[in-house]
Amino acid sequence: MDRRKKHDAAAALRKQVANRHAVEAEQAVGVHILAERKRCAGLMALSAQAARIGVSFDADAAIRSRISLQAARNKVMAIAADGDAPETSPLFMPNAAGQNHQAGSEKAVDKAAMWRKAYESNRPKLAKLP
Repeated sequence: MDRRKKHDAAAALRKQVANRHAVEAEQAVGVHILAERKRCAGLMALSAQAARIGVSFDADAAIRSRISLQAARNKVMAIAADGDAPETSPLFMPNAAGQNHQAGSEKAVDKAAMWRKAYESNRPKLAKLP
């Protein structure tokens, strides 16, 4: 093989390697973009959930701070479970007179049941294997 053919073969090999790296890099970027979209969508949904339970949560700040969705959920749950949070329960609805059938210390049981239910619905899902 003369010098020119060796040079052309090496250039073709470099081009193939560069193309393969470019494809792999493009796929990696695509995976990261998809993961970031899912995280942002989850944080926006968490903001709506937090508003429903009366907790202040700034989704924009969470997105900018690069916090994970699970860490944000944990913070919202911790704030809501704080003793200063209002006692509400999706399990026991008010009666027609506007009073809860549960009274006194039973409200603490309602609150514990509410957080147990909220934790179960926010538990991370297991990844499905192909």
